[in-house]
Amino acid sequence: MQSSLIRFSRSLAPHWLSIAAGAFLLSMFFLIGNLYSSQMELRQNADARLVSIGEARAAEISDFLSERRQAAVRLAGSEDIANYFSNLDLGMSVRYGLFANLAAIERRFQATLDEEKYQGQPPICGWLFSTATA
Repeated sequence: MQSSLIRFSRSLAPHWLSIAAGAFLLSMFFLIGNLYSSQMELRQNADARLVSIGEARAAEISDFLSERRQAAVRLAGSEDIANYFSNLDLGMSVRYGLFANLAAIERRFQATLDEEKYQGQPPICGWLFSTATA
């Protein structure tokens, strides 16, 4: 048994460099494969993170626009605007009554601007109230 082991080791002695190079090459292939799979996983995680950030921003923008739409509907349906158009239909001029309605509308708009803040800032710079018909 020992003689066959000695014979085997002597036959491998001239090829030890090739065997070591083969083992090194196999370990390098394993490490490169592992590195490639880690890189792919990292890229997929980064893509998933970007998608989730985009979805969160989209939801935030959607909520913001929904709140703005609701505020516009509330303002458009307010009693001050209804009174203004009723008085306008009755033929009132700005000098004799409509100015008071316009002042009430302005106060309502300003109160809406003051109470609705987004990140500490007013969500809009101002309102345009127009009675022009096309």
